[in-house]
Amino acid sequence: MDKINNKKIIIIILGLVIVLGAGYFAFSYFKSNSTTGWLIYKSEISGFSVKYPKDFTVETMGLTDTDWKYNPEISSIYKEGIAISKSTNDIKFLISVYENPDNLSLRTWNNHYIARDSEKTIKDMDKDMEETTIKEMPALQFELKTENRIFARIFIKKNDLIFDIVYLVAPENPQNNDLNDKIFQQFLNTLQFE
Repeated sequence: MDKINNKKIIIIILGLVIVLGAGYFAFSYFKSNSTTGWLIYKSEISGFSVKYPKDFTVETMGLTDTDWKYNPEISSIYKEGIAISKSTNDIKFLISVYENPDNLSLRTWNNHYIARDSEKTIKDMDKDMEETTIKEMPALQFELKTENRIFARIFIKKNDLIFDIVYLVAPENPQNNDLNDKIFQQFLNTLQFE
């Protein structure tokens, strides 16, 4: 009788350990993938919103002198731009929004407006861009990862707009690249369009 009771107690304890362990890992997983406490940026101009960590800042950005010099045509279709970055500049997300009045495909739009008059590296980047979908919309994606630098660029087509999203990690701050990648994926997953 004692052997039977001991076996029942051991089985109950093992069951509790398994249930509690699974609960702990599930809680840890969902907590680490949570954007709870993140702030929300909402664009009134282009109709998108995105969440970002509360220790990041948001700044609006315009076209640079380089944009005007190498590709003045882009200024006629530029709608807005924002930079979301960590105060230490370890990691930065840039979102530029452009009009696509001729409803060009992403690759055609990219070749016409971005790669056409730009530096050779950007022209070469177009060859390595892979077609994908993000939020069920057509997208082009390029990633360059080395041991001390991350650069990713994603173009998303939403109706008559093109969203140009850039993810940068400063070459002098390569630590935490896995964490930075995770933050970028969470950031991208929170992107919403009207």
